[in-house]
Amino acid sequence: MVTTPARDDAASKQDTSTPFNSDWCDLETGYTTITDADGRPRSVYISVTRDGAVWLRAGVENKASDWIYSHETSHYLRATILTTEMVQVLTSINYTDYCVLSDLQMVVQMKSGWHPSYLVAYNAAAKRTRTLIFKKNNRDCHVATNLTLTPSKQGLFCNGGRRHSCGVRHLPRISEATPTMFLKYVNLDPRGMDHWECEAADNSYTFHGSYYHVYVKLKMCPAPTEFRHQPTVRQVGWYAI
Repeated sequence: MVTTPARDDAASKQDTSTPFNSDWCDLETGYTTITDADGRPRSVYISVTRDGAVWLRAGVENKASDWIYSHETSHYLRATILTTEMVQVLTSINYTDYCVLSDLQMVVQMKSGWHPSYLVAYNAAAKRTRTLIFKKNNRDCHVATNLTLTPSKQGLFCNGGRRHSCGVRHLPRISEATPTMFLKYVNLDPRGMDHWECEAADNSYTFHGSYYHVYVKLKMCPAPTEFRHQPTVRQVGWYAI
């Protein structure tokens, strides 16, 4: 539910709690405070689109000076994209649609080698968090695994050589994309503990961009008067928000 200021009169002492989505239509674009399922206040960003849809936005921005790595072979990168508290909010609320808007380029490469990099992602449909781990192959120089974001940024895609780690430990199956997954946390460490390389190995990652936003649709409300006769835009894999 949306948190309202306390009142000093008797009415403020009454239980005025309402379901989470009962008054989303009263909100405007900007930050507001909601309470999660455990009654804790959370500051969230709301985006009201011109067709009247109310979306909750989460994620990070202004990362152009931090997410600068292309084919990186040594730097240890850790990045939190969705906090645990925000994942709790997403799990608590009801939503009817979801998407990712981002300029992030991400590739995790293990060719003729292995390193202990991993990702944590949130399945938007199932409302479950999964840790994606690369199977530690026993110095098999013919193993090649490549994990990327899909071109639309909505999911993850895994490919590789004849021998690969796709399809195990929550990695996508070979040459298949996942449903919409929200990145929560990345731990990229090409020179991490127990890493190994054969001759001509490629242990590297790319993590380059400036923002990563996830959106969940809370409610469809009447369109604001000034936008009522304007078209909305929706294309496969992304939304105009």
